[in-house]
Amino acid sequence: MWQPPVRQRPGGAAALLPGAWPGTARLPRVKDGKWAARARGRTGGRPPKLTEADKRKYIQAGIEEADKALALKPDYFEALTYKNLLLRSMALVEKDPGRQQALLKQADTLRDKAQELQKQKQAAAPTKRSGGVRKPRVSTAR
Repeated sequence: MWQPPVRQRPGGAAALLPGAWPGTARLPRVKDGKWAARARGRTGGRPPKLTEADKRKYIQAGIEEADKALALKPDYFEALTYKNLLLRSMALVEKDPGRQQALLKQADTLRDKAQELQKQKQAAAPTKRSGGVRKPRVSTAR
């Protein structure tokens, strides 16, 4: 039975040439000799650096969403935890030391509240009995 020939990929230095790998023939090179993917902003899987304004914008959007969740359910543990983390992130971005301390104090309050909710939830949960191994029934009838 006839089979199509297996396409061999070049090895060694030939593998680094443009067009050596399928689908790479169309990628132009940029000035420093790297592939065009780098020119398009793809830097080896690392996300692009955010500006301070963008960081503030994203953190503030997260805080607003956590506030919406807490408005619907004030004892929502996950929302409390995320808001705590977001406030700590905002404190890292903040330049004013007084504002930083206020944000950290608010984050500590939320952390304590979340820990208290966790303890209440664990106390309210029924304790499970251990599922030990049962002894086999012995039948007396023969």
